[in-house]
Amino acid sequence: MKSPKFASIKHLITRIPEDGQLGTELRELMQRIEKDAFVATELREHPDPMRSAVAIAQDVATAQEKLKVTVSAVRDLFCSKITQFRENVKAEQLKSANLVPNEYAAEIRLIYRSLDDAGKTKILADAFTQHDGATMAALISVPPVLTGISPDRIALLHQQFLDLVAPAKNVDFINKFSDTSEEILRIANEIATEPI
Repeated sequence: MKSPKFASIKHLITRIPEDGQLGTELRELMQRIEKDAFVATELREHPDPMRSAVAIAQDVATAQEKLKVTVSAVRDLFCSKITQFRENVKAEQLKSANLVPNEYAAEIRLIYRSLDDAGKTKILADAFTQHDGATMAALISVPPVLTGISPDRIALLHQQFLDLVAPAKNVDFINKFSDTSEEILRIANEIATEPI
């Protein structure tokens, strides 16, 4: 088979990291694409000499349509699995960071509001340094009006605290896999839409 597009799909699948059950599941999804891309490419490159040009074109069109359906189904499954994986990572981070206000949350906010900018910065810095989830939760898990911290800053502090205290695991794996898989899906879509 001489198709550089199909060769690219085969090569990209070998680059998918297998990291536990998710990696194996996602690799299998991409192998479904490879199988249908092979059929479409094979029919185009090695047509049956005993069939008419019209029949060959119909066979290629049918294989391409099947590939389109597979690409769409795999893309949906892929997006679902990636979304679920990211949600699980985020939940694990939240659990590990222990961002739960304690019985002193109201007092912490009262003290925070009474401080000047330097004092506010020090409280936040101390919470980061000491990995103090209770203090951070008292300040960032409430409506902004209770602390005077802007919603954008709350979101930034929240993410920075999570990244420091409970760094996300397997993020490199999922990012690399996402990029590779998107490229496979793009190339397969090109094969499925090539003129006959």
